Amino acid sequence: LRLFESQVFDMSIALQYLFHSKEPGVMAYLGNKLFMFPNRTVDFYLPELLVMYIHMDHDMREAIHPYILARCRESVDFALNSAWLLGGYSSSFNKNSKRMTRAQKLRNLILNGELNSAQTKVLDKAPYSIRASPSFTEHHHRHTRKTHKRSKSDAMPGQRSLWPEREFIKALMHIGKRLTTEPTKDAKTHRLVAELQLLNLNLPARVWLPFRDSNHHIVRLPTSAGVVLNSKDKAPYLICVEVLECKEKEKCNPPSKLLESSLRLSRLQGQQTNSFRRDPDDPSAAALKEPWSCKVQRIREASPYGHLPNWRLYAAIIKCGDDLRQELLAFQMLTQLEEAWKKERVQLWLRPYEIIVTSNDSGIIEPIVNAVSLHQVKKNSQSSLLNYFYQEYGGPNSEGFLTAQRNFVESSAAYSLVCYLLQVKDRHNGNILLDSDGHIIHIDFGYILSSSPKSLGFESSPFKLTEEFVQVMGGLNGDMFEYYKILMLQGLVAARKHMDRIVQLVEIMSAGPSLACLHGVSTVRSLRERFHLSLTEDQLHELIENMVEGSMRSWTTKLYDNFQYITNGIL
Repeated sequence: LRLFESQVFDMSIALQYLFHSKEPGVMAYLGNKLFMFPNRTVDFYLPELLVMYIHMDHDMREAIHPYILARCRESVDFALNSAWLLGGYSSSFNKNSKRMTRAQKLRNLILNGELNSAQTKVLDKAPYSIRASPSFTEHHHRHTRKTHKRSKSDAMPGQRSLWPEREFIKALMHIGKRLTTEPTKDAKTHRLVAELQLLNLNLPARVWLPFRDSNHHIVRLPTSAGVVLNSKDKAPYLICVEVLECKEKEKCNPPSKLLESSLRLSRLQGQQTNSFRRDPDDPSAAALKEPWSCKVQRIREASPYGHLPNWRLYAAIIKCGDDLRQELLAFQMLTQLEEAWKKERVQLWLRPYEIIVTSNDSGIIEPIVNAVSLHQVKKNSQSSLLNYFYQEYGGPNSEGFLTAQRNFVESSAAYSLVCYLLQVKDRHNGNILLDSDGHIIHIDFGYILSSSPKSLGFESSPFKLTEEFVQVMGGLNGDMFEYYKILMLQGLVAARKHMDRIVQLVEIMSAGPSLACLHGVSTVRSLRERFHLSLTEDQLHELIENMVEGSMRSWTTKLYDNFQYITNGIL
């Protein structure tokens, strides 16, 4: 009890004790303690709380239930995320199983509006034409301008309704599924433009992108800014989203629809600036290379809403047919590592990106703006990575190059540790980005911990460290390469101090749904071992030297890159 009342007691410790406790009284006490933490802090651990709710015993559910209900009543975002995660984490159960019943019961409670009695009464009294107004998806399929989708939410100013937002997200997912039926990349792109035009018929509306900072209403989707991303079998796509920010999205009314002008439209479809040349095999490259500030200005000038002071441009990647539950776990682990390194003042740089899981095989990803893949860099520059740095940032002794080189080293060291600790696989150059400041950013964490492509475990090196990376760092004898190894040592020492916060995420999720990256106790044990708690700092230094040496000389890395080039054309 002394710990629970102390200043060091935080959400991570509360979760750890709640997960391991066998005493109903302690569980109830800790469940009540959840109300004391900031909402944003608890929201970060929502996946773990819901896994514990579904998969653990009655006493655990009794402890967590009051908090979940209270937050769902007060926050439409919390309610939606809870409903989506409950669906995603219970999808593998037998329909008649107790766990499925538990998850479905809570999910129905949230989605049916039974949590808010005032809202239920308003809905019951609403005219039939409002209650039965067509959904985004139905309207989308009918290709018509009839009843506007805002009707239901606008009929209840100040009341929360999950319905319009659910239908909007559902419509985005249906677009992703329909894109897969198109035979070529050009056909997919044309289909995406047409689909977004239809979706615009329903906007503005009381809908939003469900990321953390989401007090806005979507007013328009600039159709020519939509991009179908490279994928062999599926059709993930990126959209830009025009929004008007507001104080409380549930209470503010969306604006009236403003019509396009032909002048604005021609500006929007004008030439993109500072982009790669257009490649018919990779239509996304040119769009992604355009600086975000230029894109914002170009779209704002073309938008009928661009003159409004609260206008903003956001972006989102829509994915269908991919399990983003592992991506969400990776985001949590990267965030914990980032916080640990900041707390210990280690100059390592990470860029975790937000993940919204909407089902077991769909979701939304926060895009990294002002960044392109190393594959796109190599394909368009037709030169080495080091020469690309010279072209972009200046000569070897220029301030621009030296700053970009330092950014490259600090981010490379961070992601090298991430790849080792999390055992990140599928590290080809399409999954590694380079941003406009020179930082390396790894994306696509579909293979982590116990999983690997085709379950072959082919990539055996601790992390990806190619000769080109070392050249950018100044070579094997350069000061910046030495700095890279020092940062890795400092980063591992710092991460060890915060190991429990990272391991507990995997431990709790291992008790939940059968994710490919989690193989029970052995996964958790192996993760703990990679922190090397028993080694001295001198021994850790030797370990880092050996890992760097092994990664540079890895023949499996070279073979995997060759395999990706032969099968997918990735340089």
